Amino acid sequence: MFVVVSWPWFLVAGSGIMPASSVTIAMVLDEYDRGEYSRAVSDVDRNGSVDETFKQFTQDAPKWIGSTARSSQGRRTLVAATLALEIGRPRLERDPEASARARFIQWGCSLLSGNSGPPSLGEHRWYLASVAGLELLGAWPVLLGAPMTSPAQDPAFLKLWSLDGKEGHLQHALRRFPDDPRFRLAAIEAREAASTIGGSTTRWRLDSDVSSPQVLDTLRSQVSGKPPPNVSLALWSGLQRHAVNTLDDLKMLPGIEHDYLTLEAPEVRSEAMLHLGYLRMREQDWDHALQSFIDMRLLSRDPFLLYLSDVFSGLLMQERHQPDDAIAAYEHALTQVPRAWSASMLLSTQLFLRDRQGDRTRAGALLQSSGPAPKPDDPWLLYRLGDARLWTLYVAQLREVLG
Repeated sequence: MFVVVSWPWFLVAGSGIMPASSVTIAMVLDEYDRGEYSRAVSDVDRNGSVDETFKQFTQDAPKWIGSTARSSQGRRTLVAATLALEIGRPRLERDPEASARARFIQWGCSLLSGNSGPPSLGEHRWYLASVAGLELLGAWPVLLGAPMTSPAQDPAFLKLWSLDGKEGHLQHALRRFPDDPRFRLAAIEAREAASTIGGSTTRWRLDSDVSSPQVLDTLRSQVSGKPPPNVSLALWSGLQRHAVNTLDDLKMLPGIEHDYLTLEAPEVRSEAMLHLGYLRMREQDWDHALQSFIDMRLLSRDPFLLYLSDVFSGLLMQERHQPDDAIAAYEHALTQVPRAWSASMLLSTQLFLRDRQGDRTRAGALLQSSGPAPKPDDPWLLYRLGDARLWTLYVAQLREVLG
């Protein structure tokens, strides 16, 4: 099976240099409050390290909120929480300060949690954007309120989880909006990410994420068996710990599948069916997986979701040794997201292997048009990240509320 790997971080270009002393948190908040959003975010990005900015922000923002009339403090609270949210997004590929940035989102949540009145439109949009931001950061312990066993998990996120009272950001959102289908979907998607054998990041691959009965039997034999003659006790002990953790994670799968099936709201039903199909692929339940993708296509016209259903169907056809059907699926995927790198690579590989007249020429043209690496918005890279793809939309909608 061909494997597509990369990281879906959004790159943010910086501008000129401004001395830290020339910008105060109050000035930046005033800019944001006036609707000078890009300028405010740019100014705060140039105002020192993330740790220094966090210290200044959490000290000065409450003073800024309290310095106005009580009737205006609700708006200022939302302004400060929203700017904190924007500071919290990752800036670079594999942002080394990702966990530090997640603190801003946690702080914004604590600021809004003081609202005892009825939930507002602005608060709802803030929570939508904040969940998408934490998904973009891969901050699963912070979202779930539970540690992850994946070796790829950033230990700093575990610390943030413990500092947050071990409840989880999604519980905060659901407490205020218990019936919101996107928050319910996000909670299930986060559990799916936690069940991933290959790790909870986007460096994932189907062939290392299989949870079929044969894989489960292999893991159980590692837990109870003795090391082979050529394997050291230390290495075998590590393999056994990994097997135990993996089996614990995979115990979640039946419950996750059940919960996807219970999501009936039209705005999330198609996404639930897509995820259900992928889980069934992991279990090598090919017939039911394919039916899930067929059902999904009847519910959605979203190119992102249709693209992924086609790519997953193509991978499924490869597993069934049906290369022509796999090629057809990848071709259809590219009608949804033209020149997408993941489907282009998968299709070109199948064309090279089939090697009919013109296949190699076409495969070469696909590789040339798609480029040497996936773009950050390639749906393949964003599958595991829930609403991260909607981050820009949610922030724009939140800014509309602020006016």
